[in-house]
Order: sequence, then structure tokens, then C-alpha cells
Amino acid sequence: MKIMKIYNKNIVLMAIFLLLISHASLYANSSWNWFTKNPIIILPWIIISTILIETIFICVINKISIIKYIIITVIIVIIANSISFILPYILLGFIEDVYSGMGLKFFELINIWLDKMPIYIISIGYLILTLILEIPIIYIIISKITTNKKKLLFSIILINITTTLISAIIERILYRGSW
Repeated sequence: MKIMKIYNKNIVLMAIFLLLISHASLYANSSWNWFTKNPIIILPWIIISTILIETIFICVINKISIIKYIIITVIIVIIANSISFILPYILLGFIEDVYSGMGLKFFELINIWLDKMPIYIISIGYLILTLILEIPIIYIIISKITTNKKKLLFSIILINITTTLISAIIERILYRGSW
């Protein structure tokens, strides 16, 4: 029972922290300009390195050493990451297509959005989406081949936060934009 109180307190503190650091700004009658190329260029490299890092970390921490189980882990991490990388663009395209009324095709909308929006691909919202999507997918399958379920859950959360933060830092160092 004491553990649950600490756990609930930590969730509340994390929610407050996330609310404090996330904000929305309005910049009326201004345009976003990338000073460098758009960060979408590094997305394939981010995806590949994220999959490698996450797979290695999960296998090492959870002592997954049988080739068959390593392959299963690789496949599940690829599936989970693919969903978390692609879903935001599908949702964005759907929302833009419904509300645009301009008759643009899905990929044209994505290109316009990526060129003009004042966002970086990796953000706090992306981290939350990643955790919501990837944890259940990876945990449900991999928990069947590991013995310590808590360690598995902790390792999935830790490595997803770490790879998302590393990706965000790299993205912000390499790419700049402003209003």
C-alpha cells in the first residue's frame, strides 16, 4: 500500500511537471522559417538508431540471449517504433485533409505542414505518445520471454525516454528555425 502512495504521488508530480514545461504560444500574422533544412531529413537515422539502441538495451538489461528471442525483440521494437513514428503523421494528415478543404493529397499536406509549422518532430508530446504506444506493445510480447516483469517495464520506459531525449537534443542542435 505504501508503494502505491509513492507511485501515485510520483504520477501527480510528473503530471504537474509536464504541464509546467509544456506550453503553447500564439504568433499572429507571423511565419515560421527554418534557418537550416527541415528536421524530417534526419528522421530515418533517428528511427534506425532508436531501434538499435532500444533493442540492445532491452536485451542486455533483461538478459535476453537466445537468438530466437532476440529476433522477436527486434521485430517487436521495430513494430512499436514504426507505429509511434508514423501515427502522428497519419493523424495529422487526416486532420488536415478533413479541415483543409483545399483538395491537397495527404503527402502534400504533410510537406506543407513540415515546412511551415514551428515545431520540431521530437517534443514532449511525442515522448508521451511514444510511451503510450510503445510500452504496451513491447511489454505484452516481451514479458512472455522474460522472468522479471518489473525490470522489463522499467527498462522499456527508461530507454524510450532516453532515446527520445537524445533524438530531441540532436534535432535541436542540427536544425534551427524561428518566427
